[in-house]
Amino acid sequence: MGRSIPEPVVDKNIDNEQYYASYIQSYIEKDVKDFYNIEKSIHFFNFVLVVAAQTGKLLNYSSLARDVEIDVKTA
Repeated sequence: MGRSIPEPVVDKNIDNEQYYASYIQSYIEKDVKDFYNIEKSIHFFNFVLVVAAQTGKLLNYSSLARDVEIDVKTA
């Protein structure tokens, strides 16, 4: 299998929930938080969850910002 296929798809013994929680945590701590100097990582985590839930829908920055409790410019 190619490298583009996520491990949980290839290895059925991996706990998907734990894998993706760890992936998001690593992404937030190592990439986003450090690079963008984000102090409130819970806001970013909530942002990721809300955006994921909106997949396939028309993007409304005002609604997104309100749902995550961030400034619309930040969204």
